[in-house]
Amino acid sequence: MGKPRQRKEDSPYVKHLKQLAKSHPTGLTPNLLRLFDPPPPVEYKEPIEKKELPPYTGIAQFVSCFENLSIDDQESQAKVETIAERRARVNAARLEKGKEKLAEEIPKYAYKHADGTKIDNRRILVDVERGRTVKNWLPKRLGGGLGNARSSQPEATPQRGGRYRGDYRRREEEAAREKRRGEKRGRGSDS
Repeated sequence: MGKPRQRKEDSPYVKHLKQLAKSHPTGLTPNLLRLFDPPPPVEYKEPIEKKELPPYTGIAQFVSCFENLSIDDQESQAKVETIAERRARVNAARLEKGKEKLAEEIPKYAYKHADGTKIDNRRILVDVERGRTVKNWLPKRLGGGLGNARSSQPEATPQRGGRYRGDYRRREEEAAREKRRGEKRGRGSDS
């Protein structure tokens, strides 16, 4: 048989740790105790000598050097436009110009035809109130609206009033074409 195993508490490492714990009341090792050592004392320096300065005085002796302005002139010169005020002024001028341009352009179109056109690189959106102007109109949340995004069978959805959809006519033509093809196939197989 081999030599007997040492117990963990008898190993040299454990003995070393026990010895270290006895050396300081906190039980911290020397490398940790060094972290808590006080810093070296601050080096003494001579105080700085203050220079003699002239006494404080007012500006009364210099008033004659300034221009003699009235109160109204001072108020007009003191008025300075801030960045926010300038931005608001420029934006208001831009909107005013846009309104004028829009007033010139809109009479050229009926309101339905102006939708999507551009004035000064800005797209015009014509919003039509369909709730009171289009008969049998239902809002999208009640199953109506433009298009058929919420229906499972787009062909079965009845067409309600609203904006003209060009693809509706195309769907009807495709359905008629398919119907004619089916009739031709049916005739050819009977012979």
